[in-house]
Amino acid sequence: GGSVSYHQLDVTDPQSIKRLVLFVRDNFGTCAALINNAAVANNAADPLTAISAQRLINTNCFGALHVTRGLMPLLEDTGRVVMVSSRSAAISRFAQPLHTLLDSAASHELALEALMKKYIDELDAGRWREGGWPSAGLSIPKPPFLDLPADANGRIHVRANSLGVYLTAGGHHTSYCVSKGGMNAVTRLLAVEALGLLGPGVCVNACCPGWVQTSMAGPLAPSTVSRGAATPVYLVSQEVQSTGNFFAESRWMPFSANLGLSQARLVPRQIPW
Repeated sequence: GGSVSYHQLDVTDPQSIKRLVLFVRDNFGTCAALINNAAVANNAADPLTAISAQRLINTNCFGALHVTRGLMPLLEDTGRVVMVSSRSAAISRFAQPLHTLLDSAASHELALEALMKKYIDELDAGRWREGGWPSAGLSIPKPPFLDLPADANGRIHVRANSLGVYLTAGGHHTSYCVSKGGMNAVTRLLAVEALGLLGPGVCVNACCPGWVQTSMAGPLAPSTVSRGAATPVYLVSQEVQSTGNFFAESRWMPFSANLGLSQARLVPRQIPW
């Protein structure tokens, strides 16, 4: 049994990130693995607004970018970086005209910033559906007997994944998908940076833990915390030798079936299965 140390961190505050980096440097010298798990989502009843979307993007997308860049000089030669993302942000959930922009965002930080701004501007103007951003999916009016909070329109949303079909409030879902789509782009962007700065031993990957029974997802989520933690823990092991990729349930899966990685840029190493 080892010991556990903790340090306060606000991923949206540059000074807080700096304090964490100095704490790790002064107390441990190096960083073997970083799991970017900090995330936010709106309350179910909150309306979909540009202000709330900006909060999600600053935390879920740019927070992970800035924390990783801060700690990157301390990463060991075989360091591991994991972005806890979501399959709900698959590129295939975005309309075709956005695919090229998402690919560009994974190669250039300015393109990533422009894409996130495009979403917020179109959301603020009430044109986000026409812009091709992920929708909240199938929804139904909340039955009065169901003990589950509804979204701002009194509806609940039907979700489905490999664990089954389930219900959520889903009021935040569109901005959450966009913010995690930004995180997936950050994963690919940082995989290239790490390769150039630190060499081929460092791996940067994203993963989906599933819909997990946490304070964010609620007790009706179909997966347990221990099951959700399995893939991030797997990705910090030396067994994984790929970089710039996406995993779920400890297996590789594409960011989207419709748009592959930029192979010439990422030079992903072979996956061991």
